[in-house]
Amino acid sequence: MRRCSHPFSRYLVLLALLAGLTAGCRALPLEIPLPDFLARQEAAQEEPIQLRWGGGATSPGERELIQAQLARFQATEERITVEARWTDNLAETLPGAQATGEAPDVFLATGNLLPQLVADQALVILPNDWIPAADLYPGLEGAWLQRGTTACLPRDLATLALVYNRERFDSAGLTYPDSSWGWQELYNAAAALTDANNGLYGLVLAADISRWLPFVYQAGGRLLSADGQTLALHSPEALTATEFFLSLFQEGLAVTPDQLDSTWNGEGFGRGRAAMTLEANWIVSYLAAEFPELRYGVAELPAGPAGRATLAFTTCYAVAASSPHRNEAVALADFLSQPGHLAEWAEHTLHLPGRRTLLPSWRAAHPDLDAFARGVDYGQLWQLPSPLQGLIPLANSDLQAAMDGDLTAQEFLDQLNARGQRALGTGP
Repeated sequence: MRRCSHPFSRYLVLLALLAGLTAGCRALPLEIPLPDFLARQEAAQEEPIQLRWGGGATSPGERELIQAQLARFQATEERITVEARWTDNLAETLPGAQATGEAPDVFLATGNLLPQLVADQALVILPNDWIPAADLYPGLEGAWLQRGTTACLPRDLATLALVYNRERFDSAGLTYPDSSWGWQELYNAAAALTDANNGLYGLVLAADISRWLPFVYQAGGRLLSADGQTLALHSPEALTATEFFLSLFQEGLAVTPDQLDSTWNGEGFGRGRAAMTLEANWIVSYLAAEFPELRYGVAELPAGPAGRATLAFTTCYAVAASSPHRNEAVALADFLSQPGHLAEWAEHTLHLPGRRTLLPSWRAAHPDLDAFARGVDYGQLWQLPSPLQGLIPLANSDLQAAMDGDLTAQEFLDQLNARGQRALGTGP
């Protein structure tokens, strides 16, 4: 990225007001009235500023790359240093940290948490055109835009796909999954690949509603009403999807990770005891690190009665409203979200790039992973309204009960609907 040589001074602010953009640098937003801003900048012109960046990393390589990108920003703006604060549970610790002034200035947020962060007024809101329209993924704009404004700057996205063990398919004499697969093909393969006496199963899936919900969408159902104000799970489509999902467990064709002495789907699949799983891009780097000898492939999720559907998960760079250095924090978030940095991150993690204009290059470089990219066209954003955030662990618990046979498909849907209506304030 071209170095921005102007310090955060009156000269830059006036230039930004006149020209909108300096050569190669985005104009910074004015968070307080101009006279006060100018006075503050002039008084602190030579004072160093330390920003705090908060987020997690799933591997030492990811941590090194994040540190390298932060170091590049520091080299661009010598007056600013950036301290990385590593945490895997930022969503839980952020409210307390903001109250005590210890919150990061810039942090990684997930698309699912974005509505809650906006409702809590925890973010600096940017103009609605901050992200070029060409870089937004149609249907997934809510990952970055909220209430008509830019709430978060893109980093990456990932979609659920069907990950399968080539050796298990070869041993069973089965053809690999492809775009012709529907639910029946998934069921038939899971049955053919299950040998419970030898501890081998067709599928490994956690009790996680984000793995059940694609089946609802594939059946033509939906989680929420069109206006997002009520749950919409009292439908024949939702019941059909739930009955099919639960049948995989009740007939012994699918198991949960703990039944394979594993902590998550990827580990259970990597051990070779489950021939298939539903996972997103993050499984690729995990398998490369933990099970490098495993021969596997990636296919689109099988289509349901209403067609294809999957879930899309996103992360983005958010600027904390509590930051004492908002403009500098916006500059950092914008720097990290530039195309070169996003392409670098996507290449390292094999997540899909956060800007749509970068997707063709990613697809050309990784044709064996193209099922993840194809899922963007019909992916549903994994994002719930803020009142429903607390519903997820309860829904997962209910789903586990249904998988264990303690709830019928209809009882599971009834209970989930009731919980959702209470959370939204529209039910008893």
